[in-house]
Amino acid sequence: MLRIILSVFVLVIFITDGNAQTDAAADNTLWATVKLRVLSDDKNTIDITPIARFHESYSDYRNWSVDYSYTRKLSPVISVGILGRTWFLKEGKNGSFGKNRQFVWPYLIVKKKSGKATFATRFMKHWALDLDGVADRDFFRIKPSISYPLGDKMTTQLAIEPWYQFDDVDEFARFRVELALGYKITDQFSAGIVYRREEDKISPEFDMIVATITYKL
Repeated sequence: MLRIILSVFVLVIFITDGNAQTDAAADNTLWATVKLRVLSDDKNTIDITPIARFHESYSDYRNWSVDYSYTRKLSPVISVGILGRTWFLKEGKNGSFGKNRQFVWPYLIVKKKSGKATFATRFMKHWALDLDGVADRDFFRIKPSISYPLGDKMTTQLAIEPWYQFDDVDEFARFRVELALGYKITDQFSAGIVYRREEDKISPEFDMIVATITYKL
């Protein structure tokens, strides 16, 4: 079973990466992250996550941001939380800085375990603050997922996420598909990799790899 899932994972990355390279409008992107879990108990989780982004098939460093989130477990099934992101854009060619970005994302997660599998759905309000007179898009995001353990230390997850855009657009404007693998290294360290395919009606479609190292303080 493990070999089948890993083979499908690699095959999906290979096919989509190859398609992206033959499409001039597509881009291959890497988000490299280190997640610091500063608080984790039975009901509360606080994370701080710096993210560095690389485009053009991972060769061009673009920008970085910091995520900070709080999640509260209300019951075995329901959790609520809020996620903020402060995005620092790289200096432009003309010497001026680009528009920094600020997001606030409240969310609700509904999770249910069935056998070894875990089914979850995250409902998120994607609220973008309009900085420097430039309007960012606002969305409502729904992310259903299924997770399955591949032994004591490894898990896999498949998720889809449609994004419904407001701002007088009122339509589904973005769609993501994600396939993830997570590995518990020690009680304090874990590692994860996510393959993400994104299509957007405004921005070019792209393939993304999100690589994360998590450390519990």
